[in-house]
Amino acid sequence: MTESEIEHRMTAITTACNNQKLSNNDRLYKTRIIDNVQNTICPLCLKKLSAEAFLINFFESGEKSDAEKDISQINLFYINQLKTGEFNHSPYNLAWGHQNCNMICKETGVIETIKWMKEVVVNTIIFNKDSSN
Repeated sequence: MTESEIEHRMTAITTACNNQKLSNNDRLYKTRIIDNVQNTICPLCLKKLSAEAFLINFFESGEKSDAEKDISQINLFYINQLKTGEFNHSPYNLAWGHQNCNMICKETGVIETIKWMKEVVVNTIIFNKDSSN
């Protein structure tokens, strides 16, 4: 693509997002979809997602290079998991993230998983403190 084509595409995408009310960066940040400089991040581990990780998802090759092996696969997952009787299948509830992070969240969602992870860490610290006595 030429620079002119890139600018045209960016303008068209921005306009479409604004028209559909999908460009609320404050909401995207608070929902853990982007970081403070508007990079796409994994909502669980908060690591920046690379463009290369997206490309690897879409262009599979038989043999993966060492660089490809170091990049976690990414997929879409819910910030708050879908629940019967609730309408939470919405754009601000869906984010790109690492496949492994998504598997950790399972049916509980990001925030509940973080609460569980905190409990695990606290229990481990207490256990290690008790076992050293």
